[in-house]
Parts: sequence; structure tokens; C-alpha cells
Amino acid sequence: MARRRRRRPSSPATANGRVVRLVLGGVAGLVLGGLSCLAPAAAGEITAAGGPLSLGTSVNGGASCSAGACAIGGGTKAGANLFHRFSAFDTRGGISGVQFATQGQRLLIVGVTNPLGSFLDKPIGMSSPAGLIWLSPGGIQLGTGVSFSNVPDLRLSTASGLRFAGGGPFDVMSTTAAGLAGLTGDPLPGSSGLITDPAALSAVGLSANGDITLAGGLLTVDNSLLLDAQGGHVLLQGGGLTATGGTGPTATGGSIAARAPAWLSGAQPWMQAGLRAAARCWWEGRCRVERG
Repeated sequence: MARRRRRRPSSPATANGRVVRLVLGGVAGLVLGGLSCLAPAAAGEITAAGGPLSLGTSVNGGASCSAGACAIGGGTKAGANLFHRFSAFDTRGGISGVQFATQGQRLLIVGVTNPLGSFLDKPIGMSSPAGLIWLSPGGIQLGTGVSFSNVPDLRLSTASGLRFAGGGPFDVMSTTAAGLAGLTGDPLPGSSGLITDPAALSAVGLSANGDITLAGGLLTVDNSLLLDAQGGHVLLQGGGLTATGGTGPTATGGSIAARAPAWLSGAQPWMQAGLRAAARCWWEGRCRVERG
């Protein structure tokens, strides 16, 4: 445990540290592999999915929010889980922050169907402490100003589905509210429950999962953090991941790339990039992995 990890673990690690911080520098214009720099036509819009894909989510009592504070309510409960689906989740522009009503549930699962992904650069909070699993197959961009409060455990993934113990998967693109009835158990831990169905991607015009881009700011959660880019890339634009306790943060994807000096540190930090060794990464600047 005291030595820096040099070999790839037999299976993806799970971050169990007590405090995890993402320390990021300024925005850098990195384009690697399949990274998409496209943005919605109108930045700054949160819209709940409607029609047969609706999970009963409300935004400021209606369907959408484009300015000021956005309050998320409703959703579909299954056991201790609360599911939401959005056709757009972009906090840029006039939106000042987002607050989810947890309604006594201990885990919120958010699916974003927009093929352009999620753009998060404002505070996101829970009305009471709850874990958060964010599934956005089109990609996730974290910008300066993003934070997660009352979220002790955070998983950010570009997977199209999430598997549960004793139940079928939640498909971001297609599972209906009625189909959630059997998903009352816990999701499978770490990245083991995160899956991608090519047909789900194709349904929204995607040929591959998007990237997870850390483009600036300081992000803190209280317990555990997992960044999972499936076949896409985890892009550290001038910063890194730091865990001060436990096993440290985990990042998995087709590649781990740092545009500027970057680091992953903690008690047992590791990155997995395809078949590359766990404690290594691809870089365009300096990249180091160290024990905290």
C-alpha cells in the first residue's frame, strides 16, 4: 500500500477515500481522438425529457430552465434510488446553479440523452446528502465554477447504461418509468456496472462515447469519485485528481491525456487507459502519478 503502483490492477479500482479533490488549471484547447468541441445552439438550458421517455422530472415546476436558479424535482423512485432523465443539461450562460430535491432517497441517477453531452460549470447541490451517478453518453465537460454539494459519492460516466444487483440495466436512452420498477437494489459497484450499448448510441446519432473533459476549477466530494469515459478519453486540461484519504480517485477510458502539468495522487492512485499500465498516462505536458 505504501509503494507507488506500477502495474495494472486485475480489475478497475473503486475510489473509497474520504476526501477527493479535482485540482484543475485554466482552459486549454486540447483536441484528441474523438473529442467533440460542439456545443448546443443555445448554451444554458436544462430540459427534462418528455413524452414516453419522461421519468416525471420537473424543472422549476415545469419542463425547463434557462436562467437563474434551477430546481429539479419529481423523478421516479425505485427502492432508495431516484431516477431523472434530461434531453439537455447545460448550465452555461444565465443559469446560476442547480438544486436537486432528494425526497429522502440516498442515490440519484441522472441520464442525459443529448448527443452533445452535458456541460457543467455551476454549483450543483442536493437538498440532503445523496450519492450521484451521472450518465451522459455524449460526453461530460466540467468547467470553472462547477461544484457538487451534499454529494458524498460521485460517478461521472459516458456509459449508456447502468447495471443493478438483481435487476436489468437502466438504459439512458430507452428505459421507461414503468421499466424502473425492478431497479430497487444497488447499482453494481465502481465501473463494473457501467455499460455501453452501441444501439443506444446509434439511436441518438453517436458512433462512440464522448469524452470527459476537466476544463478548470476546483471540485470536491466527501467520499469517493469515479470518472469513467468508456471508450472515450479523460482529458485533464492543466490540472489533475487528488485524493487525501482512502484508495484515491479512479479514472478510466480509452486514454488519459494531460495538456499541461497534471497529476493523480492519493493513497493508491491509478489510471487505466486501454491496456496501458495503471500508473501511467499519455501526455502532451508533464504527467506524474504519486502517493499522497
